[in-house]
Amino acid sequence: MKITVVIATYNAEKTLEACLDSIRKQTYCDLEVVVADGASSDQTLQILNAHASEIAVMVSEKDRGIYDAWNKVIPRATGEWLIFLGADDALWDSDTLANAAIALAAARENIVYGKIAVILPDNEILNFEGEPWEKVCRKFRHEMTIPHQGTFHRRTLFQKYGLFNPDFRICGDYEFLLRELKHQPARFIPNLVISRMGFGGISSNYKNVAIIIRELGLARKLNGFYFPSPYILFRKIRYFIRNFLTKIFGKRSSDVLADTYRRLTGRARLWGRFHD
Repeated sequence: MKITVVIATYNAEKTLEACLDSIRKQTYCDLEVVVADGASSDQTLQILNAHASEIAVMVSEKDRGIYDAWNKVIPRATGEWLIFLGADDALWDSDTLANAAIALAAARENIVYGKIAVILPDNEILNFEGEPWEKVCRKFRHEMTIPHQGTFHRRTLFQKYGLFNPDFRICGDYEFLLRELKHQPARFIPNLVISRMGFGGISSNYKNVAIIIRELGLARKLNGFYFPSPYILFRKIRYFIRNFLTKIFGKRSSDVLADTYRRLTGRARLWGRFHD
């Protein structure tokens, strides 16, 4: 059972080596790596060429974003299951795919996922994301509740639904998964961390919250959910409150207040720690 690891890169010379190294160390042998590069201008292509023997497919040309990049190589993937990583992500340990393959072989579902570790710039683990489908399935109809860097897609899904919508900048993975998961379950692999993701990417940047809110609404409409979402409404309220506090008190005070809210809701301190 072959697993395809799809990587999108663009000027990723600082993190790409670690990503490729995590794949090279896998004890699971039946895998392939396909790379979609957005015509990088740094040393990314030199790194990819140095690992050419480990890469089954590589395309390097300008694209419209990560979903357009993935779309360029998905038709050339031959694995039964596909997992998508950014160049700043990495598989968790050397047995990750071997352990995941056991669950994939037994799965009747077309979407299978585990946990991911969110890593801060100082390599400290912020938290682990990923909860059982039974716990997050209702909320998934409103927003992304499973970690995409820890998610395996059966290749036949792309034959059934087509490719990612390249008009999305951030939530195209959610929109694609919603096509399947609005009427079919996903399978959660308990106690298995699939990958590590660096905090600070496009989806975790607070400045992109407005884009995420807009794209979540569009993804839902494209999949037949026209009724207002209380979760998206709550996101909007938080976004406007945060902007208001930033304008009145400044960014640092706004970050500290955001951290207070995170601790009150049982989450780790985040924003204010970067001012310490």
